[in-house]
Amino acid sequence: ETIDSISSISAGTIDFSTISYGMTAMSSSIVMPEGVRNLNNIENVSVSFDFSDYFTRSFIITNFKYLNVPEGLAAEHSTYDRLTVRIIGPKGEVAELTTDDVTAAIDLSDSKIGTAVMPVQVNINKANGCWIYGNYTMNVTVKDEDDLTSVTNSESSSSFSSSSAYSSKTSSN
Repeated sequence: ETIDSISSISAGTIDFSTISYGMTAMSSSIVMPEGVRNLNNIENVSVSFDFSDYFTRSFIITNFKYLNVPEGLAAEHSTYDRLTVRIIGPKGEVAELTTDDVTAAIDLSDSKIGTAVMPVQVNINKANGCWIYGNYTMNVTVKDEDDLTSVTNSESSSSFSSSSAYSSKTSSN
């Protein structure tokens, strides 16, 4: 009875951010549904990769979008902060990508005043067969919006600014 109701058995989820160019295989555990025994004692499956038509390319990202900036707060990061991200995918798709096709966003939903290492969500706006290899973070300083405005205004009068600032008034949510 139970077997008849099973249409599939999970062999886990593959996190593509962990698959590097040239990786040939990985193993994943089989998760049996409740009440079902694995009579063959096969606990893992092997997934193999063929990268013969794939390519890897690095992009330097310097523009970051802040999402969900809490009311009355603002965020900044140094303009020296940049991320070098690796993209893997079919040769033709990777070759056509430009830096405009790669975006980076930092979600500040649960942020508080201070400096913290925040995860950066990197996305590819086209090239469906491609993926971002790795996980990325950035140091972000969250301040009271009034404090950040006075710093940003004084820096904008010089020819070089050492920070990029975004407030809840100017960022898109």
